[in-house]
Amino acid sequence: MKHSNTARIIAIIIAVVMMGGGAAVAVARTFGQSDNTVSTAGSSQPSEPASSDEISSEESETSSEISADDSSADSFTFMELYEANITGNILENNTSVNTTVDLYFPDGSDFSYTRYAQKDEYGEYYYHYIDSDGQEESIRRDNIFMTDTGESIRFQVAYDDEFENDVIPYICSGNPYYLEPTEEVRSCVLDNNRYYLETGIDMAQDTYYADNWGYTEGVADCYYTILADSLVIESISLYYNDELMMETTVDLDGEDVESPMMQQVEAAEEYKDITVYYDYGGDAEKEYHYQVPGNAAFYYSQPEGFTMYVDPEGTLTMADADPSDSRLTAQQVTLYLIRTGEPKQTDSASSES
Repeated sequence: MKHSNTARIIAIIIAVVMMGGGAAVAVARTFGQSDNTVSTAGSSQPSEPASSDEISSEESETSSEISADDSSADSFTFMELYEANITGNILENNTSVNTTVDLYFPDGSDFSYTRYAQKDEYGEYYYHYIDSDGQEESIRRDNIFMTDTGESIRFQVAYDDEFENDVIPYICSGNPYYLEPTEEVRSCVLDNNRYYLETGIDMAQDTYYADNWGYTEGVADCYYTILADSLVIESISLYYNDELMMETTVDLDGEDVESPMMQQVEAAEEYKDITVYYDYGGDAEKEYHYQVPGNAAFYYSQPEGFTMYVDPEGTLTMADADPSDSRLTAQQVTLYLIRTGEPKQTDSASSES
């Protein structure tokens, strides 16, 4: 089982409008198989549990089956387990899912993170990521906040197309289970409507364990607790030489965790009103209005084929604008996202020409 602590949103961010007239900054960010049959047998003990957001394309050869009881031979594949635990699939039948991962390293250090995803009755998504290093993301449509340290906060723009095509897939792609090509089934039993699955993972077959734990040989012991009716994982634990490496817990329809970042956002006393005209002067023109707290930097998005301008005439790009320009330091800021090569002419400018 693996984890990823670099969950990022896919978007190209070109510059920042700092509250109070701070400097504009150029920056770029990235939003960031097996068909083994796992068969089940009746009667067992609860297992203990591991985790990951990554996926392997390699396939494992094991395909043993164990009868679940005398009347049926229930079984499932690792791929079916993976698909059942994709966040988007879980949210088809649940209002939310909270996944917490704790990692423990040989030097005594540790790392933990929590992902919370929710889908409301209108089909809108909310996502919250927070880790023990202070990195945090809070994502709603038209309200995306991020921080790497818990101190500097960014307000991130994602237009409708970006939100639908990049952000929602990012939210929905989370998964506590990793298709580990070296994972072999030891046992799987059914008890109290839960599967208790035990597997072994060869440390020598994957550099991930060498890179993060320094393990280059031996077999790790992995334990899963899985809801039998949905194959949704409740918990995973990974041990090596009886030492806990990784532990994952999944809570369906649970509560979000506290957000220190959003507490700072909500405590802001001043806000800046920013309007972005998307495809200004074009067929797909749309106004986006943002209220950005004074303690956050505004990161705009410039999709391929567009340029962001300070003026409606399309003569001064944001990249070339002076951060002290009064149009950027004002309490109300208007920006114009214009298709490349198609500068918008105002009525007055057109009449003069």
